[in-house]
Amino acid sequence: MFRFGKIIDACSRVFGFVAGALVLAIALITTYEVFMRFVLGSPTLWTQDYSIYCLVGLAFLASAYTLWKGKHIRVDFFLERLSLENKSLMIITADLLSLVYIGLLARYSLDMFAESFATMATFPTPIRPLRWPVYGLLFFGIAMLLIQQIKEIICQIGSLVRKNQAKEISIKGKSFLFVFLWLAIVGAGVWITLQINTVAGLIFLLFALMFGGIPVAFSLGSLGLIGFFYFGGMRLISAASPQVAFQAMDSYILLAIPLFVLCGQIFSSGKIGKLLLDLMSKLLSGVPAGLIGASIFSCAVFAAITGSSVACAATIGLFALPVLKEKGYNRNLSYGTLAAGGTLGILIPPSASAIIYCSVTRESLGALFMAGFVPGVILALIFAAYAMIVSVRKGEYERPERTSFKEKLVAIKESIWALGAPILILGGIYAGIFTPTEAGAVAVIYSLIVAMATKEIRLKDIPAVLMDSITTSGFILLIVVGAILFGDILTRLQVPQEASRIISEIGLSRWVVLIGVMVLWLIMGMFLEVVSILLITIPIVYPVILSLGFDGVWFGVIATLNMELALLTPPVGLNLYVIKGISGDSLENIVKGTWPFFSLLVIGIILLCFFPEIALWLPSSMKIIR
Repeated sequence: MFRFGKIIDACSRVFGFVAGALVLAIALITTYEVFMRFVLGSPTLWTQDYSIYCLVGLAFLASAYTLWKGKHIRVDFFLERLSLENKSLMIITADLLSLVYIGLLARYSLDMFAESFATMATFPTPIRPLRWPVYGLLFFGIAMLLIQQIKEIICQIGSLVRKNQAKEISIKGKSFLFVFLWLAIVGAGVWITLQINTVAGLIFLLFALMFGGIPVAFSLGSLGLIGFFYFGGMRLISAASPQVAFQAMDSYILLAIPLFVLCGQIFSSGKIGKLLLDLMSKLLSGVPAGLIGASIFSCAVFAAITGSSVACAATIGLFALPVLKEKGYNRNLSYGTLAAGGTLGILIPPSASAIIYCSVTRESLGALFMAGFVPGVILALIFAAYAMIVSVRKGEYERPERTSFKEKLVAIKESIWALGAPILILGGIYAGIFTPTEAGAVAVIYSLIVAMATKEIRLKDIPAVLMDSITTSGFILLIVVGAILFGDILTRLQVPQEASRIISEIGLSRWVVLIGVMVLWLIMGMFLEVVSILLITIPIVYPVILSLGFDGVWFGVIATLNMELALLTPPVGLNLYVIKGISGDSLENIVKGTWPFFSLLVIGIILLCFFPEIALWLPSSMKIIR
């Protein structure tokens, strides 16, 4: 069995590598399209279609490798509070239930693949490519995920048995109490869904499945299949589930996610964080407490390269924390500064949250990127000003030596390639040279050329970089698949329309509704990560918000700011754990340092509510929105 498990893991690694190679292929062919259109004036007909087909392939091929690496997101808030044996039994049970969803999707995607192969059906596009190769990638990816999941369950059971035999844990009859109780709750949720109230039952089931340990992607997808069963039995599941799974990835906007993730991974692999911190600290060398302000501005620039808050906090924090400690800055304030600085990664474009939001709402991604830029810069200035003022008032900093103009020029020269990335991305979008998705592709090629030219990455390192990036893209894209399946059911149930009708009948103020949504996000942020929150709530609340007269792009910025709060909200706030991992300090001290920045974020949200022009001025001036 051990040898068989090794073979399965090796196959998952191969699938992961192919998925990573597909991201690079997307970057190459999309950059080729930009070159042909902008330089030669001869746009292609095939690049967009084939890029999307590559996205379908990488999303599902990456799923097994992501599972093997343990990167699929679980809500472990309650699981972590159980004893080791109870937690292990719950996870095994949750994974067994996940098998039902994965197995059904694999079974019916096989039918879709076989039918397309038998009929040699083509896609209705100008180049009319065959369907079966794309459906084949979808099927084989899910089939590999199914096999990997079975292997993981067998390994978990074997490990549990060995620990019980070695007396490390004690499994008794009462150890199964939590499992039986949870299964009863899930069963009650299914009964409520099918027999009493479908919407209430689905919401109840969503939280029952997620808090019981089923990964978010599989929880959402399972609800989609239950909804299909409610509307049309197994026949609708067989017909709709693989098609909806495919359509979930049939999105040009979503291409930006793996592209910007890979770009961030390439830059994170080098010493860009150190170079940016060195540059910013030298530029602010004559300013009291300039180093802590430099940490924030380094985060802002890195955010404009990667679009990832976690990567931003981790990369800059790794270099900044030791220096801040050495220079006598307050420990907790340093933690809060870097955790909050990291949140700029999902507001300053390119923003992963903006991509998710636009993929669901079909708002202009370019408009939302530009709308997030000014609020992001303002927040960076506010964060930096607060941290510097507090440090000066308390006298908890060491005044650095003023650097010469020549030293500043040297620092700029060393960082010029890193600074070129955000200029290329934002400048290209602003000038209309390429779309946000194309900007991601160009950024990947640019970052790869720079990393190899500066010997930060060698040719032999590229496979590892591709596979490191694909686990992040893999868990996000599989959550998108689950969310689209779930969203299809919400659409069939007309949940957004019903919510709008109820609000209209009650006569609630639109601001009361908006505050209610933000409070809901704040609560969800205590237990869920950003992607899950957006994909669960936006399909429902976005139509309601539009019906109340709010602007969709402005609401996207509001949503992103609220997601920043989620990154700082215990017990699940990811940036808190990033700083904890770097510092080795307690979560309590990190939270203490973060609360002032949390409050500043809330003030920023209030300002944006009163003055929406802060977000809408730039895209309006570019005539992206009216």
